[in-house]
Amino acid sequence: QKLAEVGVKLHEEAEARIHAEMLLTHSESMREQLVQRLEQTNLEKEAVLEKLAAAQKQVAREQETVENLKSQYDRAAQQIEIKDSLAGKALEVWPMFPNKRVLRVAESEEFDGRISAEYRVKDMESNEKGVSLLMGRNAATKTSEPQCVLFDSAIMSDLEAARWWVANQHRFEKLNRRRAAFKQAA
Repeated sequence: QKLAEVGVKLHEEAEARIHAEMLLTHSESMREQLVQRLEQTNLEKEAVLEKLAAAQKQVAREQETVENLKSQYDRAAQQIEIKDSLAGKALEVWPMFPNKRVLRVAESEEFDGRISAEYRVKDMESNEKGVSLLMGRNAATKTSEPQCVLFDSAIMSDLEAARWWVANQHRFEKLNRRRAAFKQAA
């Protein structure tokens, strides 16, 4: 009987061992599957990260393009505003006035051309910093009149100069009307 009990116990232990080996084999199989899934997930994660990095680079390029287009639009809008504001006139650069933009308000033929009669004065009427007038002696009236407006480019942009002209051109139109009336009377 003891032999039968030992036989049963051995049989139970053998079955337990077989069962444990099966569980171990199953666990190892599950572990291998998990490791494979983990490796696959890591590969997928790296692929997604690469796509994300590429997408971020694309977004950055597109944002740069948008900024460039906005900048071009702003410059073009400013140029249009300047052109419209000056209505056929132009801001010129003269070597004798470095760092200044020159806007003619009267034709040079209207002045006697005597350099000794030409001088610059601050525009006291607008009292705007960076604006001065180039005065000259009018050949017909023999009076000193503004022939150009000088804008200091270190203080005023071309756009600001054009806006100044819009706000102040009426002053020079009065002079032009007076000159025209003087010419007709002569």
